[in-house]
Amino acid sequence: MVRDEKEPGGGLSHIEPLGAKLLDGVRVLGKRVTRTATATVAEGWYSPELQEILVLKVGDPEVYRAELTEIVQKEPDATSFYPPKGYKILSDIEQQEQR
Repeated sequence: MVRDEKEPGGGLSHIEPLGAKLLDGVRVLGKRVTRTATATVAEGWYSPELQEILVLKVGDPEVYRAELTEIVQKEPDATSFYPPKGYKILSDIEQQEQR
């Protein structure tokens, strides 16, 4: 549903839904916002599942573009959460004893 919203300062934002599509296998919802006061157009694609904006384009032609790509949805490598070899995890008591 296309709608217009008042902006602070008196301008209007024209908001147009772009529907849903898949980006890198992730379902995203799109929206285009046109701000009448500045004549700026922004388009964004948001993933409700990841709770992230995957694509953001601002300007016509695109003045700014940010895109999250090569999305891999899997459990991270557990070794990333441990210190490297040669380091030791100390309990609170051990930490206090070393002070």
